[in-house]
Amino acid sequence: MKIRRTMWQRAGYGLLGLCLAWMLVLFGVGPWELVGISPSPGLSAEVPSRDVQYLLDQGQENFVRGQLSIAAETLETALNTAQSQNDTLGEVMVQSNLALVYGQMGRWSQANDAIAQSLRLLDLPGKDDPNWQRVRAQTLNVLGRLQLGQGDAEAAFESWGQTVNAYQAAGDRAGQIRGQLRQARALQALGFYRRAVDEILVPLEQQLTAESPSPVKTQSLRSLAEALIVAESLEQARQAAQASLAVAETLALEEEIAATQLTLGNIEYAQAQEYETQNSPALAEASVEQALAWYDRASAPDVTPTAMSGNAMRSQLNQLALLVEFERWDEAVQQWPSVYAQVNALSPNQDGIYTRINLANSLEQLAQQPITGVPSFSQVLAILETAQTEAIALEDARAEAHVLGYLGKAYQSKGQIEADRTQLEKATKLTEEALFSSETVNAVDISYRWYEQLGDLHVQLSELEDTSTHQQAAIAAYRGAVNALKFLRSDLVTINPEVQFSFQQSIEPLHRKLVSLLLEGESPPSQANLKDARAVLESLQLEELNNYLRAACLNSQEVSVDDISGDRRVAVIYPILLPNKIGIIANLPPSQTKAEQAKAEQTKAAPSQAGELQYYTAALAPGELDRYAARMRRQMVFVDYGVLDTAHHLYDLLFPEPLLQDLANSQPDTLVFVPDGALRSVPIAALFDGESYLVEQYSIAITPGLQLLNPQPLQETSLEALTFGLTEAVAEWSSLPYVFDEIEAIRQQVPIESFLNEQFTYEKFEATLSNSSAPIIHLATHGQFSSRLDETFIQAWNNRISVNDLSRWLQRDRTKPVELLVLSACQTATGDQRAALGLAGMAIRAGARSTVASLWQVDDAATAVFMTEFYQALSTQSGNKAEALQRAQKHLIEDPDNNFDHPYYWAPFVLIGNWL
Repeated sequence: MKIRRTMWQRAGYGLLGLCLAWMLVLFGVGPWELVGISPSPGLSAEVPSRDVQYLLDQGQENFVRGQLSIAAETLETALNTAQSQNDTLGEVMVQSNLALVYGQMGRWSQANDAIAQSLRLLDLPGKDDPNWQRVRAQTLNVLGRLQLGQGDAEAAFESWGQTVNAYQAAGDRAGQIRGQLRQARALQALGFYRRAVDEILVPLEQQLTAESPSPVKTQSLRSLAEALIVAESLEQARQAAQASLAVAETLALEEEIAATQLTLGNIEYAQAQEYETQNSPALAEASVEQALAWYDRASAPDVTPTAMSGNAMRSQLNQLALLVEFERWDEAVQQWPSVYAQVNALSPNQDGIYTRINLANSLEQLAQQPITGVPSFSQVLAILETAQTEAIALEDARAEAHVLGYLGKAYQSKGQIEADRTQLEKATKLTEEALFSSETVNAVDISYRWYEQLGDLHVQLSELEDTSTHQQAAIAAYRGAVNALKFLRSDLVTINPEVQFSFQQSIEPLHRKLVSLLLEGESPPSQANLKDARAVLESLQLEELNNYLRAACLNSQEVSVDDISGDRRVAVIYPILLPNKIGIIANLPPSQTKAEQAKAEQTKAAPSQAGELQYYTAALAPGELDRYAARMRRQMVFVDYGVLDTAHHLYDLLFPEPLLQDLANSQPDTLVFVPDGALRSVPIAALFDGESYLVEQYSIAITPGLQLLNPQPLQETSLEALTFGLTEAVAEWSSLPYVFDEIEAIRQQVPIESFLNEQFTYEKFEATLSNSSAPIIHLATHGQFSSRLDETFIQAWNNRISVNDLSRWLQRDRTKPVELLVLSACQTATGDQRAALGLAGMAIRAGARSTVASLWQVDDAATAVFMTEFYQALSTQSGNKAEALQRAQKHLIEDPDNNFDHPYYWAPFVLIGNWL
């Protein structure tokens, strides 16, 4: 029987083949640029003494080989020599290189002292000849690397800005380009991915394209491509890499050709992962084939021996990792022995340590397969034990933390297959040692992984021993991992691709494992566990939006339903997808007798939301929710009345009998859903109990999480609206003739300023938003919500308006937030299971308190009727948006004249955010 890895196993470790390769490209020997000078004939410039230069050369050579402790000893000797000879330039160069080596070793205090002394010497008067200028630029570059390595990306950005200026003053174009690329990485580390691309990377690509072919050009374009991979701009990365390859081929630079072919393989590898995440297997398979082809070319036998030792090795390692990740076992079995032999022949250095980890990671997964020709676990362990010995010898604590964790992972897999508690206990001990090592060097980007692995191990041990001790230890470990991820999100201590987590493959499974333990460890769960589970779920929603928006800028805060319930009785419902069931946490208003209800209505007292959280479950078969959600969408779009049966089934899943009884007792007016998974694409209002739709009983709102709500009550304000719309066909989009009626109907209810067709240009939209304080923005135009940020947009007359455009324009010059954003003709991307994430992302990023939008494009005649009723209700219901939405939906259900009673016409409109 074939052993198939779970998604989190495949993700958390399958990605490491490519990630470890990128780590060496971005954070290994390469980017830690050495500080040195070259002789310049015809120039009179200061140089270090011969003795100091000799030791510098030796230390730098040891560093390049990855022999860090020897490099440090040699440079310390060089420092003593420079000081004894009063060689100030030599001392600056030695101190800067020492800072670089100490930083690579994780000895941050010594690194900071060394770089500080170097900078003090550089500030001495009269030090402005060409060599001093070059060394100043290189030292500022090292300073930026140290700052980024310690989590201060903002300071690193400033230092690299000075680096760019210093290289420019020194006339070093290649150094200037490297400084710009590092500035882009600092922006990415701060969460400004789009700014990094738009302000630095794209202009740099345009500059490089205009330059004459040169080795610097091909190297710079390749570095640009690697930076764009991290920014997830794969098409732009592909273009930059192709341009780099063209230059290298023009100049016949064999090593550069191989290096760029490797980068192109990595781009296709990343593309395959992205397609797999989007559930596009055919496209993923095509990208896998392209990646394998590029890796083959990069490791072809006709390249130079030097290229074979570096680029070819990495290509073969990445190729093996790709085959394993995409479960092409037969090909992996054919390839691993030759890679294994090459890796075993490597010399001891830092590059070799990570190469061994990379290979061991692939072989550990391959060893689990019940087929002939796979490696043994003893071979996997031998590779890692060699890497551990080398890490200790090189005094590389960070590398050792990696090795210990992967040793634990190998023993975990072995113990799991053999159901051997002794192996699992050894794995636990090694993982604890890896955690200790990673925390010693403040490597949160490593420790999050080992916290999660430790949690997994305690879960496995609890299954063998059936004790609560392991379960509590697992909860503590998973909490440690979640907290580490929060730290990384807020501080983003590095742009290392290893911590550019895939949400679906890494962050989401971790949170779900913790929620599952909190809810299923006790029966029923304690109030403490329910509150913790709810908090973790809110955190999960926040992380997903941050991941989607490619920014760490969404602020969260603890919010009580009491703060935002107003004079309504509100029930907040959290459906949670668990293994083989759906869990439902509900925060219900307290039960009221009829007399208490009448008194509350008389006194208009705000109802209390105080009370314990409730928990309910319903059985759920694997894939059941996804199937019914997709079926409901299909039946809606085709106006199929069979949708009532589907809606009834989903109603039974989300409203088990105990919950219905508690809702009847607590009598809420409004249901607020924090939807999970496929439920985000389900129009909750259309759930059917066999007699009526849910919206006929309650007003309904959706929120990605209470943490993201503005808890302030709505300000009293006149209802004014800016309206933009398209009635004519634009680009690939059809005409919307009823948009004119829609906008005129709104005009009858509230004062508006209207822009139609050619008046609704990209530029006019920006200018109008910047100069308006209207509380309502209404967009009656085509648009699409997608799980890809770059495919989520609103269509203007002459261009698309992106999520980032909308966010920037709505928040740039306004003193008050938009109260209501209405998107009346948009739709979620067909076939995209996570497309509703785009709707939530746009709603949150726009900064509006509330957003009303459509999940699919509705008949625009029905939309005009719906919006007429919505705005009329909004102007007469004290501005309560949930009530106004309910009234408009019920009007279409109940009005016999319109024939719009099918959910297709009214159900797609959802309210996101503040429901008041």
